Amino acid sequence: MIFKHLRLIVLGSLICLQAAVQAQNVGIGTTTPDVNAILDLQSSDQGILIPRMSSAARNAMSPSLSMTQKGLLVFDNDSTLFFYWNGNSWQTFSSGGVGPMGPTGPTGAAGVTGPTGTGIQGPTGPTGPTGTGVSCLSLQQAYDGCSGSGSGRTVVINSTNYIDVTNANANSIGLKSTHTQSGVAISAESSFATCGYAAIQATSASNYGTVGGSPPPTSAIIGNSSAKAYGVSGQVLSTATGEAGVFGNNLRTTGGHGVRGMGYNGTVGESNYAAGYGASGWNYVGAATPGAGVFGQGVTGVAGQSTNLSLSYGLYSYDDCGVVNALDVGGNLFAGGSKSFMIDHPLDPQNKLLKHFCLESPEILNLYRGNATLDGSGEAVVSLPAYFAEINTDFSYQLTPVGGAAPGLYIKEKISNNRFVIAGGSAGLEVSWVVYAKRNDPYIRSNPENSAPEVLKTGRYAGKFIHPELYGQPATKGFLYMPKPELSGSANPGQFKQSTLNIME
Repeated sequence: MIFKHLRLIVLGSLICLQAAVQAQNVGIGTTTPDVNAILDLQSSDQGILIPRMSSAARNAMSPSLSMTQKGLLVFDNDSTLFFYWNGNSWQTFSSGGVGPMGPTGPTGAAGVTGPTGTGIQGPTGPTGPTGTGVSCLSLQQAYDGCSGSGSGRTVVINSTNYIDVTNANANSIGLKSTHTQSGVAISAESSFATCGYAAIQATSASNYGTVGGSPPPTSAIIGNSSAKAYGVSGQVLSTATGEAGVFGNNLRTTGGHGVRGMGYNGTVGESNYAAGYGASGWNYVGAATPGAGVFGQGVTGVAGQSTNLSLSYGLYSYDDCGVVNALDVGGNLFAGGSKSFMIDHPLDPQNKLLKHFCLESPEILNLYRGNATLDGSGEAVVSLPAYFAEINTDFSYQLTPVGGAAPGLYIKEKISNNRFVIAGGSAGLEVSWVVYAKRNDPYIRSNPENSAPEVLKTGRYAGKFIHPELYGQPATKGFLYMPKPELSGSANPGQFKQSTLNIME
């Protein structure tokens, strides 16, 4: 009997399965599957589990998939997103905004009539599927183009509608980019050949800080290095025509700086070219109101040092050099022209100058002079400074009687112990005397070559002239010749006209 019932059950199942297959749709949780669905799942307290796998497992399937598997659906455990195969690559279902309302679920079955005659309400039909609205929640998804391929990395600005990032939070950063490998965190490029604006523009309205005090004012752009890198760098390519790697423009007319550096060395300039300059200063205020091209202020205002004194100088001037106060020279002082003092003419100080010139000699000489009155014996002892013997040698004398002839006037005793004796005149006669002596201090004794009147040209003088034009030679043959810089290719070489830089609002 039992086997008989089993046969009937199996037979009935086969009949039902055949009927369902013939109908070409299956219902689970319903006996009336939707005619438009091959599989109709209905439940008020259960869901459906799609095959779950890791990203690696999902990507491992890709080589074996084609258009045939288009629509294949899996759930990625790593990204917690649904992915479907579009025939070429995996695409994700984002958790975008709420889509349109799904269709109304089927009406529940009629309730059973109760004792009071009121039927029990049937269960609520299942909620319709979520709409298919697609949008990205995060910047990462926007970058990935919602597909993980990075297709969303390009942003094209339409018309003048720029990207605007606004931050109203105090002491916070509006936009930050961090690069954790070798590369550039932020790159800006202007490819328009006649563009009048900067590739990067920053504007600050801050009045924070104190100029020349502490804390100092802030900046529209700041470069900050925590290692060997420079805080700010500027570069002009060898094929470009730009004039400056870094340019500062101060439009104030009552002070301020185009570029200011503060540090152990405030500003450093370097050059690897003979005709170039480590640092240059220009001032175009005009001849009527001369201004300084370079100004230095400190315990030592300006200091210069040559890396090869045999060829050049620590300090060089193209034109006349003015010194308001004392000029101290620790070594030799040469002059290719005359040496003189020059003062306002005492008889016409507004219109004339008075010059007195130095006495030239092939020797380095010291001169001492004075007047002496002969005693009753017709003699006079002349005392010289206490240091005389320490710095002089090889003396010569000159005597001149004043107020009468003295043909017998002579030097009775030569200089000894810083004194000499005059004799041969009448008592009470005044005698003017002059002593010439070769300089012989320790510097001259240690550098005897400096006393030679004729020397061979070596070093910076070799093959050069002090005044080349006097010997039919070009200016480039002068040992003081140095080409003047031309920092701009304009009609007025070297001059840069200041103007306002373009700022786009």
